[in-house]
Amino acid sequence: GGAIVNVGSAAGVRVVGEMPAYVASKAGLHALTRSVALYCGRKGLGVRCNAVLPGSVETPMVERLRTGTGDAAAARARAASLHPIGFVGATEDIADAVAWLSGPQARFVTGALISVDGGLTL
Repeated sequence: GGAIVNVGSAAGVRVVGEMPAYVASKAGLHALTRSVALYCGRKGLGVRCNAVLPGSVETPMVERLRTGTGDAAAARARAASLHPIGFVGATEDIADAVAWLSGPQARFVTGALISVDGGLTL
């Protein structure tokens, strides 16, 4: 038994035109997650497989991308405005979802794509 938790992306659901390869890779990961969950369930392996789909999250990589726009503050405000919750996520938001899916509290959850995206994909 066990739990597999993949990290997908909101971009695999709400596509971004400027990043077709990234979008395709995340959409593929989402399908792989569900396929593995079905396979493991049908084989009676006791392995759950789920994915967390983050929206924009404050990371050094995202900050570098914002800085590259020439106006990091405006890019930060724009990213926050895209999320109905009104702000960009923190790494802890994603880690908490992964921890939950990894633990016994999620024992009946498999094949799920859990959006942790501040409403970005609504």
